[in-house]
Amino acid sequence: RKCFLCVMGLIMLAISAYMIVLGFWLIAPFMGAEFGVLVYVFNTVAKQCRIVERVVIQEEQLTIYHREARQTATWSFPLGWVRVNLRHHFHPWYRSQLFIGAYGRWVELASFLTNPEKDTLAQALKLAILTERQPARRV
Repeated sequence: RKCFLCVMGLIMLAISAYMIVLGFWLIAPFMGAEFGVLVYVFNTVAKQCRIVERVVIQEEQLTIYHREARQTATWSFPLGWVRVNLRHHFHPWYRSQLFIGAYGRWVELASFLTNPEKDTLAQALKLAILTERQPARRV
């Protein structure tokens, strides 16, 4: 990422210097502003890519660990009462929302995934919760 920004900065600096030599000095401030916007967008996207969510199902509890940049959060729900709710919006332009919760307390999970990925995750979570709730069969 830093290498790409350095290369882009050098290219924009070279173009800007060439335009100044030709007499088009008004392009230089706009080229600098464009590079500033490029750096800002890259940093914003990089922060969004560092979101980590982990769902752990152990014995009688489901725990969600959420880490985003420097913030961490943890939610725990009793496995017997936890529900998985996938809400689809009326228009396909909007992303669906995947919620896990119990007792009226809901946590949105995987907000960064696409709709088909959320469908798959919801089915996998429901199956894992159902499997964990089943008592162990004795042979």
